[in-house]
Amino acid sequence: MKMRISWSDILNTVVTIVLCLTLNSCGKNEVADKQTVNDLKTDSTESASQSIRVGADLDPGAEPIEADYSEWQETTVGMVKVFYPPDHAHRNSISGLAQTYGGALRSACRFLGINTLPDTLFVFYYTGPGQGRGMTGQQYPFYVGDTLHQWPPFALGTPLVKYLLPKWQSEPTKHIFLEHGLKALLDNSGTDYHARTLEKLENGTFMPLREMATDTTFNSNVERAQSAVAASFVDFVVYVYGMDKFKELWTSKGNFEADVKAVLGIDIDSLQEQWLTTIKQAVAQSKQSNG
Repeated sequence: MKMRISWSDILNTVVTIVLCLTLNSCGKNEVADKQTVNDLKTDSTESASQSIRVGADLDPGAEPIEADYSEWQETTVGMVKVFYPPDHAHRNSISGLAQTYGGALRSACRFLGINTLPDTLFVFYYTGPGQGRGMTGQQYPFYVGDTLHQWPPFALGTPLVKYLLPKWQSEPTKHIFLEHGLKALLDNSGTDYHARTLEKLENGTFMPLREMATDTTFNSNVERAQSAVAASFVDFVVYVYGMDKFKELWTSKGNFEADVKAVLGIDIDSLQEQWLTTIKQAVAQSKQSNG
């Protein structure tokens, strides 16, 4: 059985198709549409100011900003409704963006074993960090309720994974690298994190599993160096040991080395050797299959 190289491979066909789609028109009931946008934004900012949701990654202490979304347009494809400014550089491919989010949501839910999908997933798509941060007061893409706030150059899956994590597990993991590895793995960036890990192994920048387990600097919002290796490890554990065992590691409260032995029945050094051997074989097989 061929190892799944990365979650982004699952969406490759979808992404190829949606890039060719054009923007749907949405001029009907303009007044109601504008009111819907502002109502959604009001709900989001009020929720953000009242409490920091588990997994929401909202900036502690950030003040809600009164922003005007009345001129924003909307496009709906399936369960995904995207709001965006009329001058957005990607305005002619918003329907493709919505379709990509729908496919990404379903694929991520299958991977995580989440069976309940929202009736509607709302996405506010800003032009970039300047507008996103200026209108929300948040440094990075985030979610509140069933509403995602996204801006380039962050990968489309960034707020989506944050949104899904508390639906998958009610509490964050003690092992920080597992959280950021999972976020990177499902970020829809198109990166092969197994190949990236082997590159770091070859150039001497690979972080051993023992060090990852105790490192507190992982932050998938701002880096894909450490998180790339963690993503590869997460994918390996799910592929070889299954999602139930990964959940046990996620919820374990002790020393990671001891937890690995208790949950997977293998010592941490042997686990690292198994991980690297497995991804070397997977990457080699992928290269051979792709010619």
